[in-house]
Amino acid sequence: MKILAFLASLFSVMSSYARMGVLSVAPSSFTSQPQTFVAGPLAIEAQGANDNLGSQAAFFAALVSNAAPQTGYCNYKSIATSASVTLNVANLPLGIGAAIVLWTGSTATTATLDSTANIIAGLPGAYVGMQTPFWFANASTQTVTLAVGDANTTLSGTTTNVTLALRGYQLTVTNLAQPSLTTPNVASPLAPGATSTNTTTTTAAVAAGTPSLTTTTVVIPVAATTGMIANQSVLQVVQTDGSVFVGLIPTGGISGNNITVNGVNAKPIASGASVYVWNPKITVQGMFSITGAALVA
Repeated sequence: MKILAFLASLFSVMSSYARMGVLSVAPSSFTSQPQTFVAGPLAIEAQGANDNLGSQAAFFAALVSNAAPQTGYCNYKSIATSASVTLNVANLPLGIGAAIVLWTGSTATTATLDSTANIIAGLPGAYVGMQTPFWFANASTQTVTLAVGDANTTLSGTTTNVTLALRGYQLTVTNLAQPSLTTPNVASPLAPGATSTNTTTTTAAVAAGTPSLTTTTVVIPVAATTGMIANQSVLQVVQTDGSVFVGLIPTGGISGNNITVNGVNAKPIASGASVYVWNPKITVQGMFSITGAALVA
């Protein structure tokens, strides 16, 4: 009787697992298993009951990056200058994510944001939809206007920092330059929600490259370079066998309609092949301003 009871319990447990899909037949392609974490990658790749170890490693690495130190986290910088300034690593070492900038310059000027790629790189575990505040306290007697670092950053709302006032901004990541390595124009499992920002085609065939110590780039002739920015844009090109080649456009990589891309294409690329452009994108919205009779350092 004890054996029968044990077998009945085992059958019940196995049935429960089967209902949850643990014992179901693995699909032919990877599917995204949703998680409940509020930061970092939103999903872990899985094939049926088998987790993708690489996806797991990336997921937990992002969680570690997102973990604040026990002593707390403060990103504060006081800037005193009469000239225009770029809010890059030289002036704001920890980036603008959760930053508090105190401006004490003496002339009306412009504060230019860093490049979109650099801003996103400064956000641990960045993902599409991630949001972070940014505070600008203007303690000077002159107006400071916020400006974008490149076309992949969008400003919205009021972005003028009036005198003796604290303005709050909200930064939102709207896209990542991380295409899927398996299917063109499909969001990467490690970058949920990311999409190609525009497309073009090749205008001539490109022979398969042979990796070597000296050959680390490929030149791809395209019909248009719309939306391409060196050191930010990633190109994803369909090769003749249906696989894709992915590479970042380096500095000096845009010469007319001939685009140099990091990496070597393993297969030939046909004339007229699809080229997908992926860009990091953020929106910085001016939320509100707090003014007072006196704001001092």
